[in-house]
Amino acid sequence: MHRTLLPSLALTLLIGCGDKNAPVEAAAAPAASGPQIPADAASKKFAEKLLNLTITNWAPEDSGDVEFEYTSLTFAANNTWQAAAYVAIQDERVDCKELGTWTMDAADSATTANMTWNLEKTTCPGREAGRELRLQLSILADGAFKTKMR
Repeated sequence: MHRTLLPSLALTLLIGCGDKNAPVEAAAAPAASGPQIPADAASKKFAEKLLNLTITNWAPEDSGDVEFEYTSLTFAANNTWQAAAYVAIQDERVDCKELGTWTMDAADSATTANMTWNLEKTTCPGREAGRELRLQLSILADGAFKTKMR
């Protein structure tokens, strides 16, 4: 009884803490000069691929009993990202949105770079602005991606 009661109670508390209908400001218009990235050729090629990438159905971290997943995440030329996401416990799901900024180190290749994603705004219950995610992102030839946490 307690094994099913606790996750249900946790989701109830999470739902009460977040407002999935709360507006999340859209990212600012892309910068005319392009993203702020390292000046080398590999970084420029990686950034071009990044701006055309949509990450779908990706869970950035294991959150235990609470499931968190980005259903769609895109990057803009003004070094921002925005995502549709959800938080779920058992069969209860809350859709939400997140916005943030991104930076990248000099790319290892035209398809791989280490990046930092900062969470600036969220409507996702149980998540807070100010989080930082450090990862290596590889953009594959077919538009797919793979990540490695740093």
